[in-house]
Amino acid sequence: MKVHRCFLVLVDLLGFSTVVMAEGAEGAVPMVRRFQRLTRSIVRELNAQRSVHGLDRGRRSQIRVFSDLVIVHSEGDSHDDCMDILELSSKLFRLGCEEGPLPRGAISWGEMVTEPGVTVGQPLVEAHRLEVDQEWAGIALCDSMELWDKEGGLTGDRRATILGVAEERQWVVRWPVPTKAGPPAERLAVNWLAFEGPPFWHTGFCGDPGSASDPGVREKLKHTEAFYHHLVQLKEA
Repeated sequence: MKVHRCFLVLVDLLGFSTVVMAEGAEGAVPMVRRFQRLTRSIVRELNAQRSVHGLDRGRRSQIRVFSDLVIVHSEGDSHDDCMDILELSSKLFRLGCEEGPLPRGAISWGEMVTEPGVTVGQPLVEAHRLEVDQEWAGIALCDSMELWDKEGGLTGDRRATILGVAEERQWVVRWPVPTKAGPPAERLAVNWLAFEGPPFWHTGFCGDPGSASDPGVREKLKHTEAFYHHLVQLKEA
């Protein structure tokens, strides 16, 4: 049994259940396939980058898929592993804006057991709880990420400053993330304009009309659009 500390991002598709109920399983398949294709493409790109720069050392991001749920975890909890997960999340959301569908997710850190057919650990539970509680399309950082920043596997100044550096460079941004459990809670969220230019903002559900008729989805997209305009202002400042 392999136990290791890693970063994990868990994402699912906003409005997926609405599409399934309105169009049936067959109608939802293209949506899931697009999402899986985007995720696998980005993971391959990041793993290839690590190989080119001699950073992989056998420690590559792993992807696990179930229906509209995608989990990507690193093999370790180094600075490079953290940046891989942040870059993956940023690019995945931006491509979701351009091509659909939009993901909602959370990033966590901690000890995991990962082997064929088994993915178990506190990061998975924590990410799932935050993911389902969010009332927007976006990717927020769990509390464990800030704990890693103070007490994680790195040492010295590099460990103590990585999220600070990420925030300073606007890879992550503090934002009142809307939640079901209560009033918006300020936490770090992934800046999905950090690694690419501004995407075209879709006022519908990114080409998936089945979800556009859902008032709950439309309300969540209003929160996402507000965050988007904030990110554009930061980029232009």
